[in-house]
Amino acid sequence: MKKSTKLLSAISVFSIGILAATSIAIGLGNHSNEGSAKPGIISKANVSRQVINSKDTAKYKQPSVDALYAEVRSIDDAKKEISFTPRIPKPPAGIPLLKVQVHKFPKEQRGLRLDYGNIIVLENPSPNADDYDANAKEYPDIIKKVQVNGFPGIEIEQGYQDLPNGSKHHYPTVVSWFENGARYTVYSQSANLNEIRAFAKTMFE
Repeated sequence: MKKSTKLLSAISVFSIGILAATSIAIGLGNHSNEGSAKPGIISKANVSRQVINSKDTAKYKQPSVDALYAEVRSIDDAKKEISFTPRIPKPPAGIPLLKVQVHKFPKEQRGLRLDYGNIIVLENPSPNADDYDANAKEYPDIIKKVQVNGFPGIEIEQGYQDLPNGSKHHYPTVVSWFENGARYTVYSQSANLNEIRAFAKTMFE
């Protein structure tokens, strides 16, 4: 598989992973160890085990948010449904919390989804940190390894990947990190990286 095609597959998996929020390498790879020596590494093996590849990207129907999450009335209600400590953003006025959701999974596997309209926050329990070094090395033009308030993580600035048919595939802006048994991800399809960094920063205030 050529690197460009491999990257396309990974980014396609990224988009699905962000929607599914099933504790994967911030949506870029398979969370399970199947096909990979280490969890959280984007590899030809684990990407090929996804239902996505460059030929059937257009055919894949992404699972709906409602199929994966149940809406709850408040963050306090959500805390009762999950097994880890969530980080709650403190966005500026004018960015209201529109929806609070938790996974339709057993409690120990449930993640949290906070919908702020233009910005989505995903929080998921995870036994291990992703291999951010490997991810950044694999795609240095897209993924940047960073420290988020002292915790290991990555950043992605939204952009476009050329498709074999001449069209372009959009991927979102992301700030994601691992902290004390959970993965925290802030992403947006339209906000820039500085805006997402600032939003993520409020989760530590």
